[in-house]
Amino acid sequence: MINEIYVAKRVEYAGGELTGLTADGSVASPLMCYMVKSVAGKFREFVAMYPMAKLTAVKQFECYKQETTLL
Repeated sequence: MINEIYVAKRVEYAGGELTGLTADGSVASPLMCYMVKSVAGKFREFVAMYPMAKLTAVKQFECYKQETTLL
């Protein structure tokens, strides 16, 4: 499953790490979330979350390719 979650635009420093930034250093707003779900049961598990500043089809496809090569 693929889903997008909109989060508050902010950067936090905790435990020696900055969270809320994208790979290019801008502040993230949507998160692209990839999830595995059982067909017959209630099992659900997040596989990956990608913070993005601007959601585009090209970025979605890049994340999709990266996750499908891992499976």
